[in-house]
Amino acid sequence: LAKAACCNLSESFETNASVSVSYSDAITGTKQIQMLGLAGQYVQINTENIPTIRGLNNTFGLNYIPGTWVTSIDVSKGVGSVVNGPEAMAGAINVELAKPDAPEKLYLNSYFNSFGRGEINLNLAKKINNKWSLGLLTHGSTLQTRLDKNKDGFLDLPLFSQVNGVNRWKYQTERWMAQFGVKALYEDRLGGQSTAHWNKAENFVGKPVYAFGSTTKRVEFFSKTAQLFPEKPYKGIGLIINALAHQNDSYFGYRNYSGKQQSLYGNLIYQNIIGTTTHSYKIGSSFLLDDYTERYTDSSFVRREVVPGIFGEYTLAIPEKVTLVLGGRVDFHNLFGTIFTPRAHVLFHLPNDDHLRLSAGKGWRTPNSIAENFGMLVNSRALVFTGKLQPEEAWNFGAGYTHEFELLGQPADLSLDYYYTDFQRSLIVDMENSQYIRMYYGVQTSHSFQVEANVQPIKNMEIKLAYRRYEVKNDIRTFGNETTLLPKMFVNPDRVLFNIGYATKFEKWKFDFTWQWNGKRRI
Repeated sequence: LAKAACCNLSESFETNASVSVSYSDAITGTKQIQMLGLAGQYVQINTENIPTIRGLNNTFGLNYIPGTWVTSIDVSKGVGSVVNGPEAMAGAINVELAKPDAPEKLYLNSYFNSFGRGEINLNLAKKINNKWSLGLLTHGSTLQTRLDKNKDGFLDLPLFSQVNGVNRWKYQTERWMAQFGVKALYEDRLGGQSTAHWNKAENFVGKPVYAFGSTTKRVEFFSKTAQLFPEKPYKGIGLIINALAHQNDSYFGYRNYSGKQQSLYGNLIYQNIIGTTTHSYKIGSSFLLDDYTERYTDSSFVRREVVPGIFGEYTLAIPEKVTLVLGGRVDFHNLFGTIFTPRAHVLFHLPNDDHLRLSAGKGWRTPNSIAENFGMLVNSRALVFTGKLQPEEAWNFGAGYTHEFELLGQPADLSLDYYYTDFQRSLIVDMENSQYIRMYYGVQTSHSFQVEANVQPIKNMEIKLAYRRYEVKNDIRTFGNETTLLPKMFVNPDRVLFNIGYATKFEKWKFDFTWQWNGKRRI
């Protein structure tokens, strides 16, 4: 985000070799991230350790976190911590937002580009007294210019308007800290033919006009409370609560979609040590309630998931030698029964500033087949579901090696990693037949290899060069209803990233250049 001028979470990974972001289609304008060759729904994306981009929010959720709100982004590959839930199957991303007690009291940002996209952002922070502080994050953006550069009669980018805000409070004493607040969002989108109208009825008067329309309304309440022990900084109790209501109404030509999600999330965490800080642990319990009501054309999909869970995580930390994290959780799902999720991570500090990371573990999630595949509904194909709803389950194994050294007297590093993901059950989206979008459960595997070098040839200059290789395959049913393993569609096996950045003294000026090459992919 410090290097790229624009504009939200979906546009903040342009210089990151591990995370890929691409449009699923030009009609809806939805953006999907990929890690380890797997789609974004297999990456657990949290905001300040609260699950955020999941459920119906998977469709456009990356667009709902403005860059000006973000203070840091943490990215981890492979299975994440069991403390945050079982859904991190390919990786985890945690986003930290500007805090109410931040030293920056006022931040005003505006953006405009040649396509007609405009944005304005205002962040406010006010310290009321020694204990209380208040923060306000606001965002407004719009694109109303009808672009059709290739003259095909369809909008190159959907028109949209978004209003988004967070009001948050923070209370802190020596022994207690609490944060709570409200988020609210409204967005509408219009895509399709360049003569499409916001009013759906007008699209079908006289000569029919193909249009995609979408309206999203979202309200969210969150709170984080922690008891602190100043004399024992390694000890603490934390409670996270999050409640949300999400509504999306869309149409694809003559087809209508309506989706409503109401969710309640709670996570109680206790951490302490065993004797010394070499041995520490976290234990706790979580609760998740998801209530979904969806309608697509003439079909309705209603489900309620109630998932209480318990977890524990042990950490062995020997400074400059090894860090071991062993964790497990048990979730009691009202639809799928009891599910056990084990995970292990180990970091070895080797001589000569070398580091070796190993990880292994399991993850699972409930798919939202329509909301996670919005871009595939922009066609005349019939949507066919096979089999009853089941959780997706996968094992992930990974290894990473990092070597730090000096080049021309400046710091540099070289890293290599390999990850293998093996799905016992995965929702397959099959578009091999031109008449249908078929969804059924099958097998999926992913091999991911990456090598990355970072050097600083001179002071204030950074150069990054990375190569990434994916081999992702999933089950596809042939015309004879037999199953065969084929390369997954829309996943390019090869990617090269080159980035060079330079800053003048005191960072008065910054210059940045990024070049990417993506190999062929099967469509």
